[in-house]
Amino acid sequence: MASIGTVYPYGLRDLKFTLWASPNTQVDLPAAITLEFKEILTTAQLEGDDATVAVHSLVKHVEWKIDAGGINMDALALIMGRTVLNSGTTPNRYDTLNGADTDAPPYFKIYGKSVGADGGDIHCKILKCKITEAPTFNFSNGEFIHSGITGTGIPDSANVTGRAFQFVYNETAANLPAS
Repeated sequence: MASIGTVYPYGLRDLKFTLWASPNTQVDLPAAITLEFKEILTTAQLEGDDATVAVHSLVKHVEWKIDAGGINMDALALIMGRTVLNSGTTPNRYDTLNGADTDAPPYFKIYGKSVGADGGDIHCKILKCKITEAPTFNFSNGEFIHSGITGTGIPDSANVTGRAFQFVYNETAANLPAS
């Protein structure tokens, strides 16, 4: 089957986190700036007769990094396994991100969307993610607050293909999936 066409993705238009254990729990990251990821390979070389005879590589996992503007409490709670306490009423409402509810952050999925120059779009799915470092926050004079999140995505053993990520090209732009 031939490809639909050449894709020229532009920008990061949408980014969502979905809790792995509860696919209906999804949070939007409305001020996402970048989603960067790469596959990590395990490679072995067979040497013999003073030459490389064979090289074999296997995908080990995916390393990812997100830069986002602002602080989205619900997104932080989802990826860190924490809860947000809402108190008061508008205009005097406040939200508090509480300490860890569990010892280990949960697994979650990352969905990213980029619009193509041809009217379609590309969806990127990193299937089974976990943060590997606590998020960082940058409060600087005269600048918007930035938060950095890094982690690992491992192959989805429940998925027959056992992949750690997928690209989906839509000939006509579509919303990110609900879960």
